[in-house]
Amino acid sequence: MKKPRKNFVKENSLYESCLRSHPRSSCTSSNCRRCNKSHNTLLHEDSTEVQAASGDSEVAQPEITSHFSRYPPSRQITLMPTAIIEILNIYGQKQPCKMLMDSGSQTSFISKRCNSESHQALYPLVYL
Repeated sequence: MKKPRKNFVKENSLYESCLRSHPRSSCTSSNCRRCNKSHNTLLHEDSTEVQAASGDSEVAQPEITSHFSRYPPSRQITLMPTAIIEILNIYGQKQPCKMLMDSGSQTSFISKRCNSESHQALYPLVYL
């Protein structure tokens, strides 16, 4: 719920569009990116939040959908995000290294070569 944020803005006499204290006429800030009204996106209230704030006893629950399949489609392609990171090598120089990020896992991965070139060994080691 965004009530504490709105209260903070009012208590500190901040302008709702840019969250700063200056006259409205001198504000160059844009409108909310969700509804295009004259307030900051951080102060935007979704319809479920407005219902909850108005005291309605019934709050809309978010819809959760999941799909399972015993037989995955053939030739399925999965894209995994990667990033180029810089690590310090044994000489203290920055060394570019590609990192595989698995958002569904508690681990991200780098190559064995990248780890061997790093200034300090990274543990636990999971090599590709």
